Amino acid sequence: MSPRWENTASVAIPERGIITYALSSNRQNILAGAAHAAVFNTWRRFAGQVLFWAPPLVAAWYAMEWANKR
Repeated sequence: MSPRWENTASVAIPERGIITYALSSNRQNILAGAAHAAVFNTWRRFAGQVLFWAPPLVAAWYAMEWANKR
C-alpha cells in the first residue's frame, strides 16, 4: 500500500545540511556572566536616562536653596 499524499508531512524525513547541538540543562551555568551583564546594563540604562532627570533635579535644588536663603 502506497502512502497517501495527505500523510507525507507526518513522515519524518531526515534533512541534510542541518546541524544541531544540545547541552543538557543540568550541565549549563545559568548565571554565567550575569553579574558582568548587570553592571554594564545598569550603566547603559543610567547613561541613557540621566539627562532626562538630572537637569530638573539640579534646577529644583537651586530653587530650594534660593527660596531658603530668601
